[in-house]
Amino acid sequence: MDTVSADRMVSVVIPVYNEKPNIESLYPEITTVMQSAAVPYEIIFVDDGSADTTGEYLRGLMAGDTAVRAITLLNRFGKSAALSAGFDAVRGGIVVTLDGDCQDDPRDITVFLEKIAGGADMVCGWRTRRKDTLHKIIASQCFNFITDIVTGNRFRDINSGMKAYRRNVLDNVTIYGELHRFIPVLVKAKGFQVAEVPVNNRPRRFGKSKFGLKRYMSGVLDLITVVFLTRFCKKPAHFFGPLALFLSTSGIVICSYIAYLRISSGTIHNRYPLLFLGILLIIVGVQLFSIGLLGEMLAYADKKREKNYVIKAGPPARP
Repeated sequence: MDTVSADRMVSVVIPVYNEKPNIESLYPEITTVMQSAAVPYEIIFVDDGSADTTGEYLRGLMAGDTAVRAITLLNRFGKSAALSAGFDAVRGGIVVTLDGDCQDDPRDITVFLEKIAGGADMVCGWRTRRKDTLHKIIASQCFNFITDIVTGNRFRDINSGMKAYRRNVLDNVTIYGELHRFIPVLVKAKGFQVAEVPVNNRPRRFGKSKFGLKRYMSGVLDLITVVFLTRFCKKPAHFFGPLALFLSTSGIVICSYIAYLRISSGTIHNRYPLLFLGILLIIVGVQLFSIGLLGEMLAYADKKREKNYVIKAGPPARP
């Protein structure tokens, strides 16, 4: 495949887990939309260790349609791993992701392609009228609100699985653990242009949601990771340094006061707990400073292997 064809090709990546009935409806919808768009395309299903007949069905699709590719993971590794496996396999210059539960409407893909052609590096779906349970909607809105406050970004729907990327974006963003929820934050932190478009959200027709409160509990911990990755990954001393300085200074002031009492009156007047606190603060401060220094050394060594900048790509290929 030549470079021009690769740039115009659209790769549709769909992570699935026990979604055979939904895939049976989703596949023909995607095929119809992509054929109408008149662009070269491929559909990559990533089976995240399904326990039903999803794998067999995908192999059948792949045998009957050369545009379909199926990747089967050995075990259930999670959505981030499934997306990473799909991203590593794409051949197109534009990548679109959908969830495999049929709630994302493939007809919205054309809107995403238009937005990418207009200059956006990444496009996020915004589910204006969600067809989910009330507790899931409320939990998602709260999560969006907290993420906006902590990261300083403003995304209407960071949890939507329907997104589109220029290939250059995926080449410069690393996803692991459960960080797929924060892809827009990571992408924006790199300097890419992120846009949002309203999308049609449909009710789930088959199977049951993989949603659970555990997902949002772990999401809070991942949010802390994202903040560190986007703000302090390349300068860890800026994270540990201020706290180390505050604790060490407090400890030095306390110990100086104790030393003054000892010199002026010959006794510290039963202020041993305060003395121990001062010593503890100095020790913890020095340890935090050492951690920051070690982090800076690791970041410096990492810069020799990984570039800490992203070169802007040329104008996007129009479909």
